[in-house]
Amino acid sequence: MKSRVLARRYAEAFFQVIKSGQLENSIEDFRAFSAAVAHPSVFGDFLKRPAVNLELKVSLVRKSLENASSPFIADFIHTLLRKHRFDLLSIISDEVERLYRKAKSIVRVQVKSAVSLKEDEIELLRERLNKMVNGNVEIFETLDPSIMGGLVIWMEDKLLDGSVKTRLELLRDKMRHLKSKLFDDLEASPSQLF
Repeated sequence: MKSRVLARRYAEAFFQVIKSGQLENSIEDFRAFSAAVAHPSVFGDFLKRPAVNLELKVSLVRKSLENASSPFIADFIHTLLRKHRFDLLSIISDEVERLYRKAKSIVRVQVKSAVSLKEDEIELLRERLNKMVNGNVEIFETLDPSIMGGLVIWMEDKLLDGSVKTRLELLRDKMRHLKSKLFDDLEASPSQLF
């Protein structure tokens, strides 16, 4: 928990600096660097080793980021290395992504379907969801044949379940309830049958 709070502070400070410049390019460069050092990675493992000289690490980071759109990225990684916080980079990356999506009004939406959606279906879904959230929707599709059909959509803190499986379960529950109620009514007044 403490590392998440610390990572959030670093991410917020870093994001404040890069958003004043070329945000899109800086985010892309930061994503690329974070992916390059993600575990397992020879470069990432090398940067995490405490026995390796700090100046050598910084030199390699600066060399790898020499074509980056912002010098602040290399400066930020240097700060993480110097403060022995490089191990937080993956959490910081997640937090920077969250801040970026918030600043750009991008909502991540997970869509589960039984079969792969066609491109025009995804676009129609994106248009409708954009209107619901007053922002830009980023759709990630997963396949799950067990839902039998329809869609299950997770966005922000909402779950929209329009799957055939769930609808059948609801119908089954209603039928059980009706059957139980019918028998209760019969037991309460059997004379009304005749």
